[in-house]
Amino acid sequence: MPIDSLKGPVGPYSLIEKTNPKDQAFEEARLKKALSDFEALFIQYLMKCMRETVPRSDLFGGGSSRDLCQSMLDEELSRNMARAGGIGLTKLMLQKMLRQSQSAPSEGKIGPEASESSLIQKGRAR
Repeated sequence: MPIDSLKGPVGPYSLIEKTNPKDQAFEEARLKKALSDFEALFIQYLMKCMRETVPRSDLFGGGSSRDLCQSMLDEELSRNMARAGGIGLTKLMLQKMLRQSQSAPSEGKIGPEASESSLIQKGRAR
């Protein structure tokens, strides 16, 4: 994307602001993949925190090799969990971002301000 084609602030909402339906579908897929990766990272962090609450056993050895194998297992499990639907974080964030992207670009605002101004305008329209 050439720099001079940028119209305003660039953020996550501008990723899906495309006129060509093929571009929009591609950007939505990229956004969904990024959100799924984020959810996998979040799940991995949760698993790491939960493991720290369980007492360690030396039954299978210990040391850095066990820690490395455990972190690799947690990483793979979290990716699989996120791909299978995870905890619903990807779906929730995607819906929120798509909803905001539909109202924000037309008003030139991004983020919570866009939502608030949309609600105010809807209230005045009644």
